[in-house]
Amino acid sequence: LDRPWFEKSFDETLRPIRSNCLPARSTPVLDSGLLINLLDKEPDSLYQVLALCTSPEVARVSATCGTLLDAVYSEEASTRLMQAQASRAGFHKKDDPSFSALHLHTLFPMRAVRTYAMGFAASGVEIIPYPGLH
Repeated sequence: LDRPWFEKSFDETLRPIRSNCLPARSTPVLDSGLLINLLDKEPDSLYQVLALCTSPEVARVSATCGTLLDAVYSEEASTRLMQAQASRAGFHKKDDPSFSALHLHTLFPMRAVRTYAMGFAASGVEIIPYPGLH
């Protein structure tokens, strides 16, 4: 293993975070009753929908009521979200804007997303796609 090459290539995938912030997105009011009905009648469909959302959007859904909080943060939810993501056919395109935001909740439990995101934010770097590991 060529350690200097590996470390140099890894360092090339990081850079300091740019100071310009994106404006906050306006979020429509959510009717949690519709999602609770979906959870009761077609839970797999709810998790398919949540898998398409960003992690912050899923956190906002969970904040609407206790039932959805349990549905998002339970151990079962982690498995269902991973299965929902895995059931999607094919791969997403490299520059697909729908995946430019945080989608960690389909990779590991939602309980860990906040810790991971805060740790990454505290690091003061952003991951860049190029030049990366050659």
